[in-house]
Amino acid sequence: MHIIVGSAAISLAVLFFCIVLLAARNPRKPAWASAAWVGNCHSIVILLLGVGGIFSLGSGLVKFTQNGVDLLSIVIALVILAATVLVIKSMKVRKKVAEFEAMQRVN
Repeated sequence: MHIIVGSAAISLAVLFFCIVLLAARNPRKPAWASAAWVGNCHSIVILLLGVGGIFSLGSGLVKFTQNGVDLLSIVIALVILAATVLVIKSMKVRKKVAEFEAMQRVN
C-alpha cells in the first residue's frame, strides 16, 4: 500500500508542478500563479508531496524486501506513474512554455 500511496503522491507533485509552470509562464497569469503564490504556497505543496511520496515509496520498498513482493501493488504503482507520463505528454508542456516565451519576446 505504501508503494501505491508513494507513487500517487509523486505523480500529484509532478502534475501540480506542470500546471503551476504553465500558469506562471503564461503572459496572462491567473491570480493564483503570481510570484508570491508560487513561492510561498505552491512550491511548498509540491515539495511536501514529492518528499512524502519518496519516503512512502522507500518505506514500501523496505517492507517488500522484508515481507515478500506483492505484485499487484507494484503493477498499480507502475500504472499510476505511466498514466502521469501520458497526461504530461498530452499537456504538451514543453511546447506551451516555448510559445509563452516567444509571446513575451514579441511584447
